[in-house]
Amino acid sequence: MSSNWPSSCSADLEVPSDAPKRGFRQGRSRRLLGVVGLCMLLISGLQLSAQENSPFSRFGIGDILEDDFIASRGMGGISTGLFDRNTLNIANPASYAYLQRTTFDFGIYGNVLRLDDGSETNSSGNGNLTHLAFGFPVIRNKMGLSVGLVPFSRTQYNIQDFEVSADTLLGRLDYEFRGEGALYDIYIGAGYRWNGFSVGVNASYLFGTIDRSRFLSFPDVDGSYSTRAITANSVGGLVFDLGAGYRVDFPNDLDLNIGVTGRLQTNVGGRENVEWTTVQLIDNGALFFKDSVTVTELRDNGITLPAEFSAGFTLRQGYRSIDDPLWRIGVDFSMGQWSNFEGFDSEQPFVNSWKIQAGFEVTPVDNAETNGRPVDLRAGFQYGKSNLSFDGQDLSEFGITIGLGVPISLGTAQQRNSKLNFAFTAGQRGNSSVFTETFYRGTIGFTFSDSFWFLKSKVN
Repeated sequence: MSSNWPSSCSADLEVPSDAPKRGFRQGRSRRLLGVVGLCMLLISGLQLSAQENSPFSRFGIGDILEDDFIASRGMGGISTGLFDRNTLNIANPASYAYLQRTTFDFGIYGNVLRLDDGSETNSSGNGNLTHLAFGFPVIRNKMGLSVGLVPFSRTQYNIQDFEVSADTLLGRLDYEFRGEGALYDIYIGAGYRWNGFSVGVNASYLFGTIDRSRFLSFPDVDGSYSTRAITANSVGGLVFDLGAGYRVDFPNDLDLNIGVTGRLQTNVGGRENVEWTTVQLIDNGALFFKDSVTVTELRDNGITLPAEFSAGFTLRQGYRSIDDPLWRIGVDFSMGQWSNFEGFDSEQPFVNSWKIQAGFEVTPVDNAETNGRPVDLRAGFQYGKSNLSFDGQDLSEFGITIGLGVPISLGTAQQRNSKLNFAFTAGQRGNSSVFTETFYRGTIGFTFSDSFWFLKSKVN
């Protein structure tokens, strides 16, 4: 793209009392493996889809990705005050202390992005894994642990621009900027609580590579040579995120959860490889490589992640009786000191950012006739200021979300709480002085939550 870029599908099976328990569990396992296999096929297909073009990801470590899971995304992304016995929430590690069941959670996404600079539009898209995480209680109602892999940031852009040189011999100057790559978190976290208080920590290893290239050509000068610079930045280091929470229990299974999370400014090691190559633009637009002028490796060129802070709450009404619906509402406020970010390029248009997120979830009354579990209904919104600014104008961003939580448990036992979670987000980022990104993002996640993971099967 050319741009004026500035410098209840619930399945309840009735099992006879004299049926072998092993057969029932093998059937449940086959159903689980089928769902996991289908999701893995979707992941493979998404990775082959068209590449996204997000010019805002050109700066720093790219677009910072959400660390909330699919159930949370359907509620506008609220997560700081989300403490639930069946929900894995890595955004606040204090929530691990509330886990009462072993939980495996993973998800995938598909994204469509539309760029508009006022004179031209361009659409692109991609898809990939959103997370892969595992959590379980260590001391029931006291302590929980979690491990997993979560994408941290994504870089994907292709910017083409031109200008006419004041030197008539040079004529038109064509610029091309390309970049791709991602950073990932491998984390292990723990949460502990006593009475209504809880604390937690995630220790993550942040790693990944981001490749960028810059190219200037002179299409009006026959036989001209140009230099293309290719930069590969690799990152690797430890990052710690802290969380805390407090729960107030009221009568009739009503509870208020208040949470805070934070990360101090952190230096992460890295290195940079730069290669300059002499190229010639030939008639069909292809590049003819002449030679490698020089290759330079610069070590200890890491990044400085800024301090970030978040506070939020959820108010939840649980089961009072079988005929009563469940509901949850919540609000989050987060901010990041991105003006302190350092790394890669010396000129970075970063500013401090903030965001407010709000949402709700409603679970209707159970179907007494079929004993079917109802679908969770979710919705929310988010609004804030991005961490980028151009020409003295900040970039705003907003989005609206809807979501579903579809039970897929077999049987009616309370220990089985597996779900398929769906979320859809539509939003926009940018301002009129640069361009706007309108995005549509669909996510699907599978949560397997069960008390029977570590129990041996028996034949009665």
